[in-house]
Amino acid sequence: MAVASGGGTYGAWERNVDTNLFFGDPHIYEHVAFVPAGANASLNGGTNHPVVITKGQINATPVGGFRSLDATVIPGYNRGTGNDFPRIAFNRVSAA
Repeated sequence: MAVASGGGTYGAWERNVDTNLFFGDPHIYEHVAFVPAGANASLNGGTNHPVVITKGQINATPVGGFRSLDATVIPGYNRGTGNDFPRIAFNRVSAA
């Protein structure tokens, strides 16, 4: 979650995080939603109108899927296999 100026909230989450390893779609999808300050539902994104932020990125599938690091052993990384946990930040300059 990230809070924008004025109190609006952005949330990000990963879809297909557990089912991408076996028997199915091997890709994961990063989603985002914006909830204005004082609102009870998202203005953009959310479960009813998902916004896949990985769509259109280099090496993503046409619908925004990309390969996960869930089962990847990374040399020098001492916390097991890799992870794809989404990170989100609000940039006041680009939001103006």
